[in-house]
Amino acid sequence: MDDQVKIVQTGTSSIAPDKIADSWQEAAGAANNLNQSLNKISVNGKITRILFLSTRTDPRQEVELDASREPDSKITQVEISSPLPKPNIEGD
Repeated sequence: MDDQVKIVQTGTSSIAPDKIADSWQEAAGAANNLNQSLNKISVNGKITRILFLSTRTDPRQEVELDASREPDSKITQVEISSPLPKPNIEGD
């Protein structure tokens, strides 16, 4: 998995991680054609929500939302990533 090629978008938001994940889940539910899995993590006051979405049809497409906020912070760190097909590089 570590050598997996991904497209990644990072940024920040004033919206809490819970609300970001909830809105993504609501949109995924409305689409009615996505599998979803939400991990809720809280460690030492840091709140993290990781949401995995994938299509139910081939070709399978996936996206991962990772939203986290440090204790006493008003800024949420957001990362959205999606794996890309591993390029086939021919060696000599």
